[in-house]
Amino acid sequence: MAFCLQTKAIFGQFGFLLTWNGIPMTWCLSLDLDESVYSLPVVQRVAYALADKLTIQLSRRGQTLVLEISPSSTGTPTGQQEARDLLFRTLNDFTLREVIRQETRGFHELLARVALQESGAH
Repeated sequence: MAFCLQTKAIFGQFGFLLTWNGIPMTWCLSLDLDESVYSLPVVQRVAYALADKLTIQLSRRGQTLVLEISPSSTGTPTGQQEARDLLFRTLNDFTLREVIRQETRGFHELLARVALQESGAH
């Protein structure tokens, strides 16, 4: 069952409030990401990096990564559009970092080898 669907409405004096496991939520967002664009390791790193602001539950449906997102109970309240923007900025940042890491892997190994040779350690 999807994270966002596990919410329930509690009606009170001021209307209704969505809760999840008793924690008040102002919104819940579900996003489908194509795994050929955003890899699982990148999405996992993003979820960890944003844990102070957003609670992100990750699941897979075929080649689609499904993210169920809500405000973190410990973080600063964030609007749904602001959270979406933050998530995509961070996804794009971490994806670019991964591309650069892959493209410069050989160069890093060469630098390490030269540094070891110059230090006298073999």
